[in-house]
Amino acid sequence: MRDSAVWRVLLWWAAFGWLLGAPVAGAVQPTVATGWAHTLAVGDDGRVSAWGANDWGQLGLQKERYATLPQAVNFSDGVGGASGLDHTLLLKGDGSVWAFGNNTFGQLGSGNYLTSRQPVPVVGITEAVTELAAGQYFSLALTADGAVYAWGSNGWGVLNSLELIDSATPRRISGLPTIVAIATTRFTAFAVGIDGSVWGWGSSADGLLGERSSDSATPLPLAINGVVRVAAGVDAVYALKGDGSVWAWGNNNSNQLGNGGSDSSALPTQVVGLTNITTISAGSYSAFAIDSAGRVWGWGSNLFGQLAVGATLSLFPTPVLTDLSDVTALSAGEYHTLALKTDGTVVAVGSNET
Repeated sequence: MRDSAVWRVLLWWAAFGWLLGAPVAGAVQPTVATGWAHTLAVGDDGRVSAWGANDWGQLGLQKERYATLPQAVNFSDGVGGASGLDHTLLLKGDGSVWAFGNNTFGQLGSGNYLTSRQPVPVVGITEAVTELAAGQYFSLALTADGAVYAWGSNGWGVLNSLELIDSATPRRISGLPTIVAIATTRFTAFAVGIDGSVWGWGSSADGLLGERSSDSATPLPLAINGVVRVAAGVDAVYALKGDGSVWAWGNNNSNQLGNGGSDSSALPTQVVGLTNITTISAGSYSAFAIDSAGRVWGWGSNLFGQLAVGATLSLFPTPVLTDLSDVTALSAGEYHTLALKTDGTVVAVGSNET
């Protein structure tokens, strides 16, 4: 039964396989990556640990249905990763991508539709990959030359094709400028151009593609500029600008846009009260930001304690995880959140169902 109470556990550096990651030059990869109900951690020695749900093999473990403590994945030279609903992507130092877990829609990119409980190589990308993102049943990769590839489910045209046919091999997304960052919701993909523009394609639900009412297989420029990073939840998107401000658009039923109201918006609106932000992360119906002083701010749904604040909702960004300082990485899953400190400890809050 889902545990809705806030839980916290401090886990030492060694338990997580040396969490302070060393990403590929130019990439911005989380050192912890959370899926719907599983989490992975990549260490500076290239080792990978995973815990949580494993019903589809998304932890890279052969038999266990779940793991309550971090378990070593048979993988080396890791520098980053991403977690979808029930599949996992890992990036190696040589720029190759590996995947494991559910492969019903080809989201492992292995050239077939066979589910795998151990890492298998993603085929068909010849350039070195620098960043990964995972939607519900599809995967996204950014290469060193600024190209974007997608594979898996093509629902809503997220694979850049009007023919809604899934693909077990990566497809290069056309119609984009040189890209420097990527993100995904469940069914929509986003990319940040080298000029600070933001592009989106796939599902247009909740105003994710601006005021467009229909889905799009072609990347569309969105009404925002000066952006350096994007993060995406289930039905809202967050953009970090070069001036340290954060902007959001999409569904606001859980106050996840951070503007003090509950009205959804197809146009980017500024998240109030945030300055000097360096990092953003999105959970399902909540969002987080880290400022230049290492403070963590959160807003949106707190139904399972994932914000570590007293109320069930936070209308505005609120200091959360108040026992933390010097936070270097943060990743939010469906109903849980993990933050990594410079001393190598990790704090986790939220649901502990699995």
